[in-house]
Amino acid sequence: MEEFNKRLKCLVSDFSLKLDSSWFDRDLLSVFLYTIRPFVLLALIYPVSIFFQGFTLFAVSFLLILISQRFFMVLVHDTSHSFFSRKKKLNDFLGNYLIAGFIGMTIQSYREVHHKHHKFNGSELDPEFFSRSQLLSNGLFAYCMKYILGFRVLSLINKYYSNQFSRLAGQKHQSAVDLSLLHVSITQLMLLMFFIGVGLPWLYFVWLYISVTFSPLLSRLRFICEHPDKYELTVTTKAPWWERFIFAPNNFNFHLEHHLWPSLPPYKLKDAHQYLLKKSLYSNNPSFLSDSFFKSLL
Repeated sequence: MEEFNKRLKCLVSDFSLKLDSSWFDRDLLSVFLYTIRPFVLLALIYPVSIFFQGFTLFAVSFLLILISQRFFMVLVHDTSHSFFSRKKKLNDFLGNYLIAGFIGMTIQSYREVHHKHHKFNGSELDPEFFSRSQLLSNGLFAYCMKYILGFRVLSLINKYYSNQFSRLAGQKHQSAVDLSLLHVSITQLMLLMFFIGVGLPWLYFVWLYISVTFSPLLSRLRFICEHPDKYELTVTTKAPWWERFIFAPNNFNFHLEHHLWPSLPPYKLKDAHQYLLKKSLYSNNPSFLSDSFFKSLL
């Protein structure tokens, strides 16, 4: 289990926060329903291609791809916390082939970075930290444009893949390298075949563009809302449904709950939020709760 930072430990102690072990049990039906969500969103492109043309087709497809990738991205995060199974090899295998490969990631690489964030949340050792004050000093518009224009692609590759590439370079047998990237090749081919099947092969390039621009940008903006400044405690955001779709699907907006219990399945985070409300944690600490991602940014 990931280490809590000191302030989280204090919260657990001060409010006598404890969840029964049954909270952490995996529910196969919930796992299935959460897993198919991004695929359902992708499948909607087919009827869209029948009823729309031109710019409307592009705009609606762009939005569906973006939201689908947001669901994929959060599922990669959830799988790094044993979403599919507590058996690590099985969990990572399913996560890579069912989820991570579609956005060109590996569960192992993401976990290596993300679990350091949990361990060193808000400190100089946190590899994901970027504060709201830093954002404002750089300018929100300029920061967003760097992502949209692709200026952050190399830094993203370095962040999540530098360690993996170093390990692969040390492999003695080429087959080991090929096998480690097989899930990405297979899932990307499946994506390409899907877009060809619906008669819109050019959407595959839209998929690739969004995966390295708009989707990681939304992840960063969400992160700034959840971790507003250095050493600040994580914030839960009670956002409207359309904000959750874009920024934090699968209950990811209940972020304080996630940091308190990192291995808690995402479909139980809402219940954990109700538990904290009953414990009066938020009424005693109103700064730990926000109403909107956009309001937090602006």
